[in-house]
Amino acid sequence: TVGPGGVRGIARDVTDLRVADIQRNRALRAQQIFNNLRVGQSLPEQLDDALARIGELCEARWLILMLENTLDPLRYGWTAPDAARPGEEAAREWAGLLDRRARQELYRRVRERDFCYGTDLHADCGAPAAAPDGAPRPPLAYAAVAAREAGGALHGVLVLARGAADAFNPWDEIPLRLIANQLGNLIAQKYLESQILVQNRELAERSRRATEATHLKSRFLSTISHELRTPLHAIIGFTEVVLRKTPGLPPRRQKNLETVLRNAEHLLTMIGDLLDLSRIEAGKVKILSENFLLAELVQDVATTLRSLASRKRLELRTRLADPGLRVVTDRAKVRQILINLVYNAIKFTHEGMVEIAVESDGHTASIAVRDTGIGIDGAQLPLIFDEFAQAESNQSEEARGGAGLGLTLSRKLARILGGEITAVSRVNEGSTFMLRLPLRIEWGQLSQERGAKAPPLFEVDMFDNEIPWEEIEVDDQPNEV
Repeated sequence: TVGPGGVRGIARDVTDLRVADIQRNRALRAQQIFNNLRVGQSLPEQLDDALARIGELCEARWLILMLENTLDPLRYGWTAPDAARPGEEAAREWAGLLDRRARQELYRRVRERDFCYGTDLHADCGAPAAAPDGAPRPPLAYAAVAAREAGGALHGVLVLARGAADAFNPWDEIPLRLIANQLGNLIAQKYLESQILVQNRELAERSRRATEATHLKSRFLSTISHELRTPLHAIIGFTEVVLRKTPGLPPRRQKNLETVLRNAEHLLTMIGDLLDLSRIEAGKVKILSENFLLAELVQDVATTLRSLASRKRLELRTRLADPGLRVVTDRAKVRQILINLVYNAIKFTHEGMVEIAVESDGHTASIAVRDTGIGIDGAQLPLIFDEFAQAESNQSEEARGGAGLGLTLSRKLARILGGEITAVSRVNEGSTFMLRLPLRIEWGQLSQERGAKAPPLFEVDMFDNEIPWEEIEVDDQPNEV
C-alpha cells in the first residue's frame, strides 16, 4: 500500500519530468529559430522575424523587445496572428497598453532581477488602471527577461504577455532566458558588424584621400622640379664655365663662385631626394636588374668620394672578402645607397678613417660602412631614419646642413631591393651602417606576380593596387652626392 506521501512524491517526479521535457523542446525550437534566420538581413528585419517565431513558440498574445541605451525602450513588437497587428502596429498597441513611464519602470525592474513574471502587468508597472479612453484595462499575465550577450552585457528586455487566465510560471524561466540570451547575442553580433562596416568605410575613405593626396603631391613635385631644375642647371653650368675659363680670378670672387656652385648642387640633390621619396610613397618604383661585380661598384663609390675624404685628411679604404662576388639587383640604387652612407660617414668624421667592407654568407651580401666620427647618441639612434630627422651634434653649420632625407631614402630603397639597413653607434667612437641585400633580387616576390619570368627592367608595385601615377622625369646625376 502506498501512503499519501508516496503518491504525491511519484506525481511530483512525473510533473518534473514533463516540465523538463517541455523546457528542452522549447529550447531546441528556439535554437532553430535563430539558426534559420536569413543571412544578409538587417538587424530590424532579423528581430521582426525572430520575435514573430518566438511569440508563436511561447503562445504569447503580445511580445515586445525593449532595447538598451534608448530614451524610450520601445522598439520591436509583435501580436498574435489573430490580432493581425504585426510590427509597428504591435508597438503602437503596446504603447496603448503601457505608457512610457510604465515601460521604463518595467525595464528597470528587469535590469535588477534579470527575470520577473506576474498576473497583472499594469499594476506591477504602476500603469493607470484605465485606458486613455476611460475603459478599464483587463489584467495581463506577463513574463520579462533580460537579453544579455555571452559576455554578460545587457542589450534589451524581452516581454511576453497574454490573458491573465493563462499565467506564466517559474518553469518558463529557463527557456525564456535561453531565448533572450540568443537575442542578446544576435544584437551584439549585428552591432559589431555595423561597427566594423563603419570602420571599413572610414578606412577606405581615408585610404582614398591619402592616395589622392599622394597623387597630387607627385604631380606637384613633377611640375615644380622642372621649374627648379632648369634654372639650377643653368646656374651650375654658367658657374662652372666661369671658373674653368676665367684664369686669374681674385681669390674672393673665386670663393664666392665656388660657394654658389656648391649650394646649387646641394639644392639639386635635395630636389632629387624629394622626387625619389615621392616615387616610393606613390608605390611605383622602377627596378633595373643587372648582374655585376659588387667589388667594382664599391671601388667606384670610393673613387667618387675619395677627393672629399682627402680634403678632410681622412683615409677612405675598402675591404673585400671576395673580390669576385656577383649580385643581381639594381646597380644604380645600390650605388645611391652607398653614396649616401659613405658621404654621411665622411661628413661627420674629422679624423681617422672611413671603411667600406663587403662580406657574404652565400645568400646575402653585407656591406658595412664604418667611421671613426662623432657617433650618435643611443636615444637618437632609432630616429635617424625618419624623414627630415637629423641627430643633434656640436658640429659646424656645414656638417649640420642637409634636409635629413638621405638615410630615409636609403632605407626605403634597401627595402625595395629586399634588403635592410641597420646602424650601431657610440658617441665619440664612431658608427657602423650595415646594408644587407640578397645576392639575387626576387622579382616575383616584389611584384607579387608568381610564375612570371623577371625581365631586365620591371616595376615594383609596393601596394598592389591601382594608384594613378604620372611619370616624373628625373635628371639623374649619379656622381652627385
